[in-house]
Amino acid sequence: GSLWTWGDRSKFFYNGNGSWDNITAPCKVMDNVKNISAGVDHILIIKNDGSLWGIGWNLYGQLAQGVKDGSSYQPEYIYEPVHITDNVISAKAGYNHSIVLKSDGTVWTFGNNEYGQLGTGSDDIMSNEPSEVLDSAKAVYAGGDSCFAILNDGKNTLYRWGTNYAGRIGGSKELDKYLPERYLDGINAVSALWGYTLVTKDDGTLWAYGGSENAERVETIEWNSGDGYNAFIDTPVKITGDVEYVISQQNGEGGTALVLKNNGELYLFELTGEEEQQYTLTKILDGIRLSDENAGEEIADNDVSDINDSGCIVKYDDKIYYYYTGSDEDTWGLYE
Repeated sequence: GSLWTWGDRSKFFYNGNGSWDNITAPCKVMDNVKNISAGVDHILIIKNDGSLWGIGWNLYGQLAQGVKDGSSYQPEYIYEPVHITDNVISAKAGYNHSIVLKSDGTVWTFGNNEYGQLGTGSDDIMSNEPSEVLDSAKAVYAGGDSCFAILNDGKNTLYRWGTNYAGRIGGSKELDKYLPERYLDGINAVSALWGYTLVTKDDGTLWAYGGSENAERVETIEWNSGDGYNAFIDTPVKITGDVEYVISQQNGEGGTALVLKNNGELYLFELTGEEEQQYTLTKILDGIRLSDENAGEEIADNDVSDINDSGCIVKYDDKIYYYYTGSDEDTWGLYE
């Protein structure tokens, strides 16, 4: 249950010494941690007692701390974990905003609101005060500048709000939504990435909508021969069926998603620049199963485990495979 951090700028956040140097040795943050969610520069931490804590960047109030000073909240950086609220069962960190699900089913948001991602209906561009925006929810998700919630209403209704640039929350030529809006029924899970959204339905089918990071708000699929793919899918498109689980991680290029089917086949989901086919699903491995969250430190045979915002790792036939989204190109290979 202990939480450790390392890598780019984590030393700056945790040690509070003003250094921008990377840290390569794991640094302990706190104990009794149940779950975490990492945004671009802030981390939300749920402890075993249901309390929510945060660390990192607080410029927009995404850690629910500080006092507003002009166009920002101070302190801008939170170097030690700070308590935010209690009775939390799920919390997701978006680009610069946060969404929280409490044990009573209420949904709360705080942070950046430039595109309506807080769902309060307010035109204030930021708020460090948690605001209740929905109730009777069973799951919440954060996209880059958007939010999603699945209601516990017997229909598994999906609500969405925030930016609809590139159609990433769904709908043709629709602008940003500043209030939660009902969108789809029968939704089991959501993978909200920077440029597009994947939803798994109760029947095991996987659907996608949205488009490339540089997409335009257009009503139909268009192909710009000079600049490449610049359109989006404004309504959900069925990708495949028999889906057990989707692992997704956000990044600046749109995101990485791996799709695990019920028969143990593992696929890589990608956006494409092709006119006739906007998405591809590429088979990677067979015989994969979901990992046990309580299995311990080692990765069990043929388990899938997500590692960070850049990729995931799989142990298969006593060998470690990895998928990494790099700065130049995506890589899938054997870890030596």
